[in-house]
Amino acid sequence: LRLHTRMKLLSRLNPLNWFAPASERAVTLEQAILAGLARRGGDAAGVGVTSDTAAGVSAVFCADRVISEDLASLPMLVYGGDRMDDGAKPMPGDRVSRLLAKPNPEQTGPVFWSQFQHNANIWGFGLAEIVWDGAGRPAELWPIHSPDARLDRQAGRLVFMVPGGNGRLVPMDPADVLFLPGFSPDGSTGYQLLHTARMTLGLAIATQE
Repeated sequence: LRLHTRMKLLSRLNPLNWFAPASERAVTLEQAILAGLARRGGDAAGVGVTSDTAAGVSAVFCADRVISEDLASLPMLVYGGDRMDDGAKPMPGDRVSRLLAKPNPEQTGPVFWSQFQHNANIWGFGLAEIVWDGAGRPAELWPIHSPDARLDRQAGRLVFMVPGGNGRLVPMDPADVLFLPGFSPDGSTGYQLLHTARMTLGLAIATQE
């Protein structure tokens, strides 16, 4: 690699190369980026932006990870009384506190909540299905992949459409949904990072390539 770099440097110092035709000159970084964008179609930035390619941008990956893991590391407990009162005490033995610590048999609390917040960061909202026991008490929380779901508003209420058994979207009762909006302009659904920042992310991905 060092030898290759030295040879390129010597080549640039050779006066014979200063007057070479444009087709024979070394391509600059800016020219390479523009050429790469010109060969691509679709997005204005020239690069298809997905959740996977966006995660390849270090700034996006680090910000998403810090926000998601910081939330997941917080103790989520039910408090007796008003939490802002001096007399409020955490109730780690409460049924809901235990549910928040272990949402389902396959995921620990930190794993579940980091995934939940990640969906809100990238897709504008996080969703989870609440499973009730025979006594009408919340027993489990199961994450719903946000890109697979749709949100709508009918008669002033949010309606959640989630994948059914046949692959089609089916409505889910809001009482069975744990919903977390991301950073939001209206308090209902958050901005979708992959849409609002598509050109910026696309340019960052193209530059890396």
